[in-house]
Amino acid sequence: MRDRRLDFWRGLCLVDMLLVHLIHEGIQFGALSALIVDYTRFAAGGFVFVAGLGGGLVYLARGLTARAAAPAVWRRALYLLGVHYGLTGLIVALDVHRGLRPPAGDPLGLVRDIVLLREAPAYVDVLPLYVAMLLATPLLLTLLRRGLWPIVAVASTALFAWGRHDPTALSPRASVEFPFLLWQAFFVAGLMGSLVVPRLDRRRHAWPIAMVGAWIAFGVMTVLAYGPRFDVVAESTLLSFTKVPLTTGEWLRYFATTLAVVTTSAVAWPRIQQAASVVVITQLGRRSLAVYGAHVFVQMLVLAVAVPLWSIGAAQASFALPAVAALWLCARACDVWERQAHPFAELRYVLRSWGAPPVGIIAAGLLVALTGPMGGDEALVDMPAAVVADLDQSAPDIDLVDAQEEPIFSPADAPSSDEFFSDEPAVEQRDDDDPMQSAVAAPRFV
Repeated sequence: MRDRRLDFWRGLCLVDMLLVHLIHEGIQFGALSALIVDYTRFAAGGFVFVAGLGGGLVYLARGLTARAAAPAVWRRALYLLGVHYGLTGLIVALDVHRGLRPPAGDPLGLVRDIVLLREAPAYVDVLPLYVAMLLATPLLLTLLRRGLWPIVAVASTALFAWGRHDPTALSPRASVEFPFLLWQAFFVAGLMGSLVVPRLDRRRHAWPIAMVGAWIAFGVMTVLAYGPRFDVVAESTLLSFTKVPLTTGEWLRYFATTLAVVTTSAVAWPRIQQAASVVVITQLGRRSLAVYGAHVFVQMLVLAVAVPLWSIGAAQASFALPAVAALWLCARACDVWERQAHPFAELRYVLRSWGAPPVGIIAAGLLVALTGPMGGDEALVDMPAAVVADLDQSAPDIDLVDAQEEPIFSPADAPSSDEFFSDEPAVEQRDDDDPMQSAVAAPRFV
């Protein structure tokens, strides 16, 4: 029996992730922006936590030994690695095609960097973390099954402390925003939470009590993070709130927010599980990997449509609905694909067992090779990506920042009147609500 609550929690993380990424890319949400990005943002930590929770419920609650679970868990880790390779190659190729990245001067070297996890575009750099966590899962399951959860908790805390001292230790360059030593704490907390969830299910009032405690923790962490004494708290090493690299305060804030979401939905689950919106979110969570990969390209489409409509203001938030609908269609397409068992069953079995990494490497290699320098592009190989993007802009008022050494404005070009002339360099002003530029977005305003 599949616990549909896990799918629902994963689906909530996916929706929250999509909204946060759209806001980071400059889509205007008006007053909702602060609510989504600051107060209720939980997707990154929540998804890693639910991954550990789901793994623990599957293998611990069902009484499977670590030896029985290891082959399936490690196959899943390799499958995720292959997906990471394929997604990275595809996004790199698209970035070159869209002028957001210069053509690959050394395609073979770029493929090598992808394989060695030195290269990962934005929004797909979390997958190596899941690979590492799944590889360590059989050992963690063995310790938890023997009742040695204090050892697991102490070891995870020690690794987190090491990561606070040296965030890049034991992490590849591709996971610069999700260092293993710091983010493993969410996964381990989820695994340990899988020991608690069955007990909460067996007791009538356990979930409501847990919900009250979670909301109290959420309120405390929100006040510490965004309350009137934030400037004082931020100076504290223990309770600073920064995601990159992850600080103790931000970990606690993520964890409290995730617990509030999980416990509240668990209490309300008997009444909401048949609601249409809950069914849609649950379907997203059931196909979480496919939806996670698809959301990068859905973002590209949304930005391509929304950027020319910048003047409509916060009405841009309405683009989130078709984006979620597109992800739901992707999830439904995966369901249809899985039903077509016979012609592709063997292919799916090979890819899901041990064939995903080679296929991912081959796909990344072919895609990167196609983005290498061709006739007439040799001069662009060593140019900054922003300049390459500028060469293809037709509208002068929609432009990226040029990597120019000479100043755009010279005092000699200014009017002779003392009212307008000044030897002081002009300071560029930028409002917080202006759109931002990233490797995923279409060319944006500055």
